[in-house]
Amino acid sequence: MFWGSIPQGYAALLDYRIWIAALAYGALHWGGFFLIRSLLPKYDEPTFNQGCLTSIVTYLTNSVLVTVIVYFLTPILIGGERLMDVPSVGTMATIVFKSLVFGTVALVVLGFLPIVGGFISENAGAQFFGLGTISLLIILGQPEVKDELYSFSSLVSDVQISRNDLNEIMPGHWQLLGYLIIAGINIYVFALPVAFIESKFKIEGVLMLVGPALGALAALVTISMVIASLRLGIENP
Repeated sequence: MFWGSIPQGYAALLDYRIWIAALAYGALHWGGFFLIRSLLPKYDEPTFNQGCLTSIVTYLTNSVLVTVIVYFLTPILIGGERLMDVPSVGTMATIVFKSLVFGTVALVVLGFLPIVGGFISENAGAQFFGLGTISLLIILGQPEVKDELYSFSSLVSDVQISRNDLNEIMPGHWQLLGYLIIAGINIYVFALPVAFIESKFKIEGVLMLVGPALGALAALVTISMVIASLRLGIENP
């Protein structure tokens, strides 16, 4: 299922809504970044505390954006035609809180692993994928959205799945680690054309400007691979 899911994941690039979501994340990332900087106290010279505070608030803001984007895109990623309906405040707050807590813990734990830790800490695509996948798992387990999400089984087969069935076909730890590495590689692959244009036309800062959007795109494509793995599990029980 792992290898079969990879080409299906890249097929998500053909859906314009994935591109819109990635661009929206990039725009909101920079909008939030400059808003946060404008709200924080100003100092004549940058301080360590100011840098830490900016990094923490930016991380929290980006984590919320990742969760919200994955939430609304989930029906599309699993083969539907429309976005998720707007949830209640309580449902969204629960999903965001759980995603933030478990996602942060997971990234911290992975950060201690040899090689993988350094790879994740320096790769926005891998970080987005980690947070996004955990958000996806939490969304799939929310009772409030069960009917809307679990109906996707009818899109790929006549077999109706239960929550236990879904748990059995979820990718294992090693598979998820493989997807995490793919997410990190994807951002470098997607950045190559931008880097070429930046070098060719001597335009500085383009790669940095579109970096967040590229990270989101790389992660969403890889999350699509995880979904494809689920679909293959349903089709081949």
